[in-house]
Amino acid sequence: RELALQIDVEIHKLLGKQKNVTTIAIVGGQSIQQQAMALREGVHIIVGTPGRINECIEMAYLVLNQCSYIVLDEADRMIDLGFAPQIEQILDAMGALLKSEDESIAYEQEQKDL
Repeated sequence: RELALQIDVEIHKLLGKQKNVTTIAIVGGQSIQQQAMALREGVHIIVGTPGRINECIEMAYLVLNQCSYIVLDEADRMIDLGFAPQIEQILDAMGALLKSEDESIAYEQEQKDL
């Protein structure tokens, strides 16, 4: 949770005075209702913990079918710690938008989507 909050702070610093890009940290220990209201207003970047992200997906506060990118920091470590089901839930919520890192496979996936 602390890492997600730190990353959110750094994103705000990086964006500086960009007013057209909105971000939010979605983590436990904070009001899910306030997070849900911010999500309803629309955000460009979400930084969060797998548990809270899944909670927001399950409560329909967050819909990832139009999400273009996902970055899972230390996903291998999360899997080692038993968080694979939560990570899979997030990836499943993105639907068919996920593309392979392999450029040739990603290109084939793009062609199928057309």
